[in-house]
Amino acid sequence: MYNSHLDFHSIPFSLESNPKHFFFGISAGNIFNSLISAISANQSLIALTGASGIGKSLLVRRIASKMSKRCKTLIPDYRFTNFEDFVDYIHANLSSASVSSKQHTDIEQINDLLRAEKDHGFEHIVLVVDDAHDLAPDVLEQLIYLCHPDNDPIIQIVLVGLETLDSNLKRVQLALSNEPIECCYLLEGLKEREIPDYIDHCLRVAGHNGQQIFSIGAIEQLWQFTAGRPKAINILSGLALLDVSMDGDRVVTTKVIERVADHCIFSQKLGVAQVSTLSQDEPKLKPAFRILNAPTPSASLQQRYRELGIPNPMQHENTSVSENIEPAQTAKIFNTKDA
Repeated sequence: MYNSHLDFHSIPFSLESNPKHFFFGISAGNIFNSLISAISANQSLIALTGASGIGKSLLVRRIASKMSKRCKTLIPDYRFTNFEDFVDYIHANLSSASVSSKQHTDIEQINDLLRAEKDHGFEHIVLVVDDAHDLAPDVLEQLIYLCHPDNDPIIQIVLVGLETLDSNLKRVQLALSNEPIECCYLLEGLKEREIPDYIDHCLRVAGHNGQQIFSIGAIEQLWQFTAGRPKAINILSGLALLDVSMDGDRVVTTKVIERVADHCIFSQKLGVAQVSTLSQDEPKLKPAFRILNAPTPSASLQQRYRELGIPNPMQHENTSVSENIEPAQTAKIFNTKDA
């Protein structure tokens, strides 16, 4: 791709939730510290919501990667549709559970295993549930029961999802006559003034220390097209780097951003085939364009890639990159050795 042309040792604008790509923006940095504090305080149920492509999954994976060995973090790589799947997953990932034993689907039995796990030296056991907005009400209800045994949390659950998750939880808790979740956080996108630092961070993570690649006008266009959603910025920036590399250039200009954006089709749900107009309460973005999720190169642009023998830029591999700098953390569950 463009790595050799621009002297990168890895992909700067990855679509993978690689913790080492995490950027400490204003909203993400504040919530990072708040989540660490909530887990350290043994909060049983935590909710993290935000728009699609805003960086929720990357944030929780960054936290998981920095936890100390006294905190066991469970993050399933796939979605579960029923409560039994969650229980079986927890059972399979507990060192205190017998490999040959029958999987436990009873909450009391799984709680006994969780207590045994804590007896092995774990101060915190945290289950992260991504895409929690898709969970059925009965599954949410059972998860709440799981993390509230006799008001003494054995397992802490972090629910991650779109903003509809908040209203879903309120309905379930109303039915259960439970108190509202105290630890509920809304992750926001990058501010306009943060975009230059974000671009610089991504390039440095990939090993770039040379001249400026993105012009001031190009960075302004990225804000106008994306409203500060990191995933959308990554997609357009990656396509822009590919575009300039194909032409033998090394600078991304305003025209380059406009050109690759014109070759993208947008979708809120599937990542394809929808362009959204702006509502009045949106930022003043470029008319008729707002990236809602992941844009996909149009058929004509994909054909151009094939003709030039260039891999599809949307198929980013998960690469190993250098550690980025972050604020020092003092929570006891946070591993400060390599912070």
